[in-house]
Amino acid sequence: MTKTLMTVGLTLALATTAGCAGSFNRMRTAVTTAPDWYKDSRTEIIGRGYPKIADVPTVAPLGADDGGLKLEREDLGAAELAFLSSPRAQPATVSTEDMIAWRDDALDEFAPVEEPVELLTLEEVEAMRALFRPYTPGG
Repeated sequence: MTKTLMTVGLTLALATTAGCAGSFNRMRTAVTTAPDWYKDSRTEIIGRGYPKIADVPTVAPLGADDGGLKLEREDLGAAELAFLSSPRAQPATVSTEDMIAWRDDALDEFAPVEEPVELLTLEEVEAMRALFRPYTPGG
């Protein structure tokens, strides 16, 4: 019986090894024939590999002005001129007393607050709660 078990175990081990070797070859074929985007994505996901020097973007040296700053200065000047010429940009000429008087006039236009209605007493609230309590036997 031990010999039979050893034979069965050896057969299973060989079959498993053959299956693994076959799947390894299939995986290797799939990886080698994969498109370029798959390789890039795989490298990015795994986190291995270094970027190529050719892929590093070149940056213009500091101080190089292609005229963009001049246009920005002109736009900024035009925006400042438009802001300062607006009546909303002028300083406030109304005094604090005038503002308080305006507030009081605006508040007077609202309806007066009515007196609060008579609220229930605690005894009345408890009597109403007792009406809605569920029945509990013996309670």
